[in-house]
This record gives sequence, C-alpha cells and structure tokens, in this order.
Amino acid sequence: GSSSTVTVRAYVDANVSGVFDGGDTSIANAQITLTPSSGGAALSSATSAAGVATFTAVPAGSYTATVSGTVPNGAVLASASSPVIVAPFEGGTAAGEFRYVFNPGSITGRLFRDNNGNNEFDAGDAPAPGIDVLLFAGTDTTAAPLATSTTDNDGAFSFTTLRPGSY
Repeated sequence: GSSSTVTVRAYVDANVSGVFDGGDTSIANAQITLTPSSGGAALSSATSAAGVATFTAVPAGSYTATVSGTVPNGAVLASASSPVIVAPFEGGTAAGEFRYVFNPGSITGRLFRDNNGNNEFDAGDAPAPGIDVLLFAGTDTTAAPLATSTTDNDGAFSFTTLRPGSY
C-alpha cells in the first residue's frame, strides 16, 4: 500500500464542545507514539505549539496511539487512552486525538444564624432549612442564575459538576 500522513492532536476541551475549537487550549510538547499492531518500530513525535504531532510516510496499517507529558493541572483524559488509528492501504490522511477536560468542581456551604457571632456553625447556632441559594457566573447577579439549590434541614447546600471559573 501507499504511505499516509497521520496527525494527532492533544488539547484541553475547555468549553466542553467535544471538538477542538477556539475556546480550547492546545497541549504543546506532549510525546505522541504510534505503535504498529503488526509489530515493528514505533513512531514518535512531540506536539507543536498548536498541539499537533504530524507523522509523514506512515506505512498502511493499524496503530495504537499513546501520549505522555504534562497536562494542565486539574485536566483529565476524556477520550480513549490508547486510540487506534488506521493508515489506509491506498494512502491519504488519518487523524486521532487526546482530548482532556477539567475535573468538575463543586461549591458547598451552610446557611445559619450565627447566634454567638463567631462566624462558625456550632452549638447554639440555628440552621436555615428550605432557603433557595442561587449560583451566578462571576459577579453579575442580574443575569439568570446558572443553578439553584435549596438548603437541607441542617442549612447545607451544594452545587456539583461545575466547570472551572468564578461563581
């Protein structure tokens, strides 16, 4: 068969769109390795500043891609850890990716009347059950809230699976 060009992209899907686009962050200097399923020598390349490793003259066949290197703090792999990339027999192009996302965060708290004025929930303080707590992006409380939680019997509330940001 004819040889192919294989590109593998490594990036953080910061806007969680599922595809690489303008809201995402490329991962530079990640080491990408293509290991042929039929045996033989593996091919290696580092990703560019654009997060892309390019392999030229790749013989036809099936390859397992692996990645190593440093990713942004809090990012976890969201794509296959070892994707299989097929270089077509007739030649051409093939592509793969390592897509990372940020770990979801959470915000928790408790609403209470601080009867002793020590800024801590302790004996003698009164929890505030049944109160709606609104979550806003940034500091703009005039926009629609992103989420709402209601305090439980102990005045506790939580917002889970939050993307990185200011709330």
